[in-house]
This record gives sequence, C-alpha cells and structure tokens, in this order.
Amino acid sequence: MSRYLTEPWYAVLRANPKTLTVPHMFNGTGRTVVHADQNHYSGTSTLPYDKVTGRMSAEEMRQKQNPAD
Repeated sequence: MSRYLTEPWYAVLRANPKTLTVPHMFNGTGRTVVHADQNHYSGTSTLPYDKVTGRMSAEEMRQKQNPAD
C-alpha cells in the first residue's frame, strides 16, 4: 500500500525504478483505501516516488482496518 500526498492509500500493482503503478486515481474519491479489485474506473495511475508520503504492507493495512483480529 502507498499513500500519494494526502490522498487515500492505494494498493501497489507494480513497482518500477522511478514510479509505482496503482489503481486509477479516480477510484480514490471518497475512500480511505483503494484495493486492486472492486473499482469503478479501469486502468491505472503512475505515482512518482518523490510524491509518495507513506507506505505499509497489505498485512499492516488489514490489521489497521480490523484491529480486533
């Protein structure tokens, strides 16, 4: 998972040398987390590493979303 500036958290689909590929950014409207599935907009967006403001593993995100587990 990665966070772009102050946007929601996005699942990382692919890591490239200078960028991350995530689900299309329009899928983040009104969401705090954008997963790789169940999106309204198809396609992807590319995030440059210098604009990524946070990162966490998928397991860390699951624990954050379900603290009782």
